[in-house]
Amino acid sequence: MTHPRQETRFKPAGDVALILFSFDLDTLAVERMTKRGVHIVIVHRYARTAGCAPGEEIATAWVVYRGKPYQIPLSTTHLILLDYLCRHRGIAQTATQIAHGLSNEPFYVHHAENAKGPRTSRPRTSRTAVKEQIARLRAALRTCVVAARIPLNPAVVIHSINTSSNEVRYSIYAGVRWEH
Repeated sequence: MTHPRQETRFKPAGDVALILFSFDLDTLAVERMTKRGVHIVIVHRYARTAGCAPGEEIATAWVVYRGKPYQIPLSTTHLILLDYLCRHRGIAQTATQIAHGLSNEPFYVHHAENAKGPRTSRPRTSRTAVKEQIARLRAALRTCVVAARIPLNPAVVIHSINTSSNEVRYSIYAGVRWEH
């Protein structure tokens, strides 16, 4: 007699089923992380609407653990990358996909345009730059959690997923909230 779990194994019928299964696994991981009390709060300023819109500036990011906020020491470039990863946390993306999104999505192309004064232009990002920025983002998160004595591995929050080739996909596993 076979074990009941062996009878109900997932057998993808095609690419769509595999994508949905992967999405379910990512959602489950986010739910588990959220239950553990790990949240990221991203603060936007210069909002002209109730929700997130192009022209706003990503001002800062916080890790909230057991109800206490701890500011993550991030540069503007890393705040933008963190915001992007958090917005797209449902599906892990390659460095190429992330670079393309950062260069083409209106929110990031028009970052901080609502602010008074001269606009600081962001350099275009590349696949190689995204990989380095991910490492620096993890290092900044590590600095924050060590200083706050939070038992958290940054590589679990900013997760790398190896694929069947040498391609790596990145995703965020945490509850996320935006404040304006």
